[in-house]
Amino acid sequence: MTHLSATVPTKQRKRAYGKRSRTGCRSCRARRVKCDETPGACQNCTSSGWACGGYDSHRLPPAARGKVMPQVTDGFRWAMTSDERRCFSYFQHHTIPTLLEMFDSPLWRKLVLQMSYSEPAVYHAAVALSAVHEDAEGHGFPLPGQARQGTWQQFALDQSLRSFGILNRRHSSQDPKLREVMLLCCLLYVFLELLSGHHENACRHLRSGLQILKEARAHRQLIGASESPVETCLVAAFAELDIQSPFVGAQGMVLCLDDEVDQYSWLASFPFGFHSIFDAQRAFAPFMYGAYGFVAQCWPLTEEQVMANYDALQSEQRQLLSHLIRFADLCEPLYASYLQLSRKEQRGVDIIHAHQRHMVLEVSTCLLPRHSPVRDCFTPHYRAHLGDLKSIIRKAPECPSLSLFPSLLPCLYAIVLSCHDYDVCLEATEELHRWIHCEGMFNSAWLALQAIEHVRLDFLEEELSLGSSSPDTFATVMNEERSHLWSRIEDMRWRITRGRPGYLDEVLQASEYMRTWVCVRALQMRKARLNELLSCL
Repeated sequence: MTHLSATVPTKQRKRAYGKRSRTGCRSCRARRVKCDETPGACQNCTSSGWACGGYDSHRLPPAARGKVMPQVTDGFRWAMTSDERRCFSYFQHHTIPTLLEMFDSPLWRKLVLQMSYSEPAVYHAAVALSAVHEDAEGHGFPLPGQARQGTWQQFALDQSLRSFGILNRRHSSQDPKLREVMLLCCLLYVFLELLSGHHENACRHLRSGLQILKEARAHRQLIGASESPVETCLVAAFAELDIQSPFVGAQGMVLCLDDEVDQYSWLASFPFGFHSIFDAQRAFAPFMYGAYGFVAQCWPLTEEQVMANYDALQSEQRQLLSHLIRFADLCEPLYASYLQLSRKEQRGVDIIHAHQRHMVLEVSTCLLPRHSPVRDCFTPHYRAHLGDLKSIIRKAPECPSLSLFPSLLPCLYAIVLSCHDYDVCLEATEELHRWIHCEGMFNSAWLALQAIEHVRLDFLEEELSLGSSSPDTFATVMNEERSHLWSRIEDMRWRITRGRPGYLDEVLQASEYMRTWVCVRALQMRKARLNELLSCL
């Protein structure tokens, strides 16, 4: 007789829960295996034939719950840790699209991403940049010299040191791609340091890259035609930063393209004008070199110094204005095809037009004394220029936090420095303060802080010229209109400094390097002159 055996359900064992270690070696974390965490090199790797990648001194905080990280395409020749994968995903899906928001460029759309997959030095530099970019977008962009110290910054430092170490080990090789790898790393280091608030380090990396270009004479691609638009974009990126460097550095430009503008060799490529934004951007670089260099030279000059060299300065001024008008003529085909362009291309044309107008205004007025009545003739032009800039900002579906091309910030800041109308100046300062972001070497929060100080100095100098005895008595002697204007200036200053009137001085005291900047020297000279006037009362 057979008996059916009763099946007794067995209780399923639950897996013991344990908190996953976050301190394992890089190799074990990349392989997703448990690490024995042996000091120096883990036995789990060495016993199985793997090279232990060592231990990261800093790990990123866990991502917020529910936050979905876009996947990173496979194809790397090396293992990635979870933190690196997380940062590279941010770089690929956020940092690069941000840099492409204003202008399309094969540099960011193609070259940087490709090199990140094939070159470990570029990869680690990209991971480092994305870490500080994500932190800056979450906690705000630090002012120059006001670097934060936190987990994200320490992780970025570890990654940049890995990148730098790889470059050092390859320095003596004869690899033909090494120069391109070094240039890309320099460019990424520049942005990394700018977003970290280390402008002095950023300028050091920039000059290293520029010196590589100058020795190879690669910068001439911006003037003549080039077979490689990708390589030209890399050169153009350094040229853009070189143009901006005199305003935020103690030394001048390295490439000096303005010496080659007179040759007009690039005109052979555009006999009938520009038919693409890329062509217009490339051709504008030599003009910007000349114009920015001239304006940076004139900014700190006193009225006496201008008059002593007026003939030479005026001759250079006329030549630059002639070049800028010629450039505007070459842009006519772009303006004529405006309605056929995409929205992004239209914004690019608007920005190029705004920059050309900005350069004409600045070159035209930089030899005039600050309080010259002749400047009043330019007020309608500055008011119209500000209207164009605000229109560009409002048209943008999403205002990017990071850009290589200095699209709007220099234009807004220059309006504050050069225009005599307080309403226009305060409106421009408000735009700088409202949209916190970085354009190349320019930080909008830093420019807004300087801008409101310039407006305030203008008002104080004007009151002293009207016979007021000191700032303490302004409120009692001003008429209602002037009193209202002073209240607006002080209210905006309060908002920009967050209630710390001496904030600008605190920033400058914390960084000796910044005191050498052209913009800072010009501001400090104005403050010194005002103090002299006050001491004479």
